[in-house]
Amino acid sequence: MINKIKLILISIFFSSPSFCQDLSQLNNYKYVIVQTATYQNAKTDAWGVSYMVRNFFSNKGYIVLNETERSTINSCEILECNLNHTLPNSVLFTTNYHEVKVEIKNCNNQILYTGIGTYGEIRSSNSQAQTATEYALSKLKNFKYSYNSFSRWNEGLIEKSNENEESIKQYLSKTNLDPIEGIYKSYQNSTLGYYKIGIILKDEVFKAIVIESDNNTWKCGEVKAIIEKSALKNIYSTKWFMADKSVQETFSNLENDAILSIDLKVDNSGKNISSQFIKVYPNTNQVEKGSNWSASGSGFFISNKGLIATNAHVVKDSKNIEVTVLENEISKKNIMQN
Repeated sequence: MINKIKLILISIFFSSPSFCQDLSQLNNYKYVIVQTATYQNAKTDAWGVSYMVRNFFSNKGYIVLNETERSTINSCEILECNLNHTLPNSVLFTTNYHEVKVEIKNCNNQILYTGIGTYGEIRSSNSQAQTATEYALSKLKNFKYSYNSFSRWNEGLIEKSNENEESIKQYLSKTNLDPIEGIYKSYQNSTLGYYKIGIILKDEVFKAIVIESDNNTWKCGEVKAIIEKSALKNIYSTKWFMADKSVQETFSNLENDAILSIDLKVDNSGKNISSQFIKVYPNTNQVEKGSNWSASGSGFFISNKGLIATNAHVVKDSKNIEVTVLENEISKKNIMQN
């Protein structure tokens, strides 16, 4: 009977989360901050638990930050790893058990991973604490980390609304709308793809809200652009979120109250392309019939003789160029032969 009791005392006890966790979400983050374990005797990381977890993430490929580096990084690119290491004493046989809990959260305080490991023998030692930590991280052992910068913006950087096509149309049924307000479809090209957006006045600025897209990174209700009026009529200062949800500061131009053009950089070379959207709701009769435009964009006078600078793609291969200028708040058009 005594031999059986001794066998129970030196047994290993462990537990780890049994519920399903979507570990692929962990690919959306580049950095991790691991909490330093503290204890009642004021010692920090006395059993090396924090050190072990930091090494674990570093070996996976994450950049492990300390608290002083937090302010230099966007908080929504950082995983927060909280640790809880306890030494509960069993009344029976006065056996020490190390229990380590690892909890990983994102900037929205959403728990992405929880793991608990418990290990105990008669004697307490660093190796027991480290073994308990291994059990707490066991569900991550075979996880192959691959940083996905494309989708990390889903975790809080993009504004989400409750708007949909029905609610936007209901809003647009009102009178006294700004000319830019309406529902638009993109003129598809290899750079932009397909978007159906609704532009409405919201929180004192115009917001372009996604209704449909062939890019599954963008969901209905997400804000694709934030648009503000400029000093020039129909020219708007625009904060445009790209396919990967990075942001570009640019300008957009509304022509004939129905055609919205946005100049966007397509790569690091600085090359621009004019992305165009056509208003499909509400109906407008202000578009000139028979017009055969192929491109549009904005430009600037660079001399008092009327020399205008614009992007090359706007006027490339054109025969006729229509220039609209604002004079005393009156829009005037001139047709130039090329």
